[in-house]
Amino acid sequence: MKVILSGNEAIARGAYEAGVTVATAYPGTPSTEILENISTYEGMYAAWSPNEKVALEVLGSMFTGDMQHLQGLRKRIIEELRSEILVTPEVELVEPDSLPRSEGKAVRVIDNRKQWG
Repeated sequence: MKVILSGNEAIARGAYEAGVTVATAYPGTPSTEILENISTYEGMYAAWSPNEKVALEVLGSMFTGDMQHLQGLRKRIIEELRSEILVTPEVELVEPDSLPRSEGKAVRVIDNRKQWG
């Protein structure tokens, strides 16, 4: 039986079928719907986090595998997603706490110059 899924539903399904058991995200991002869909699968731990760093720390604390296992998991995730959404995603595995906190986010700048006046 064929089922039509949205892109976010397909990502959630691909992650589940690839054996992912833990997912974290923070609300208000394009990935919000992915976590909502992932949380519907039995045996899946899904949690909201206040920001990306905390989300990665949650995943890092649950990491117990070796790199060979992770590379196999990476390949399975790519294959499952490609078979569902017909696009080959780029998946990169990184060490826990290796991403800079501000990467990919706006950085707040405060103008402390005196006003002309």
